[in-house]
Amino acid sequence: MDLNHLNINNMKRSKTDKIIAGVCGGIGKATGVNPWLFRILFLILGGGFWIYLLMWIFVEEENY
Repeated sequence: MDLNHLNINNMKRSKTDKIIAGVCGGIGKATGVNPWLFRILFLILGGGFWIYLLMWIFVEEENY
């Protein structure tokens, strides 16, 4: 797997691809993976709510 395309260090919450806060849209954009995969993972994981909430607080939103 080639990880050179990942842009995690510059990840921002998405303004356009969001359902609640844009966290999964931002992760999807940074990794190149469909955001729905991350949405499902956050629902399945027991602590996913808390991780999502922390990312909502600490990851900034896109400027454009």
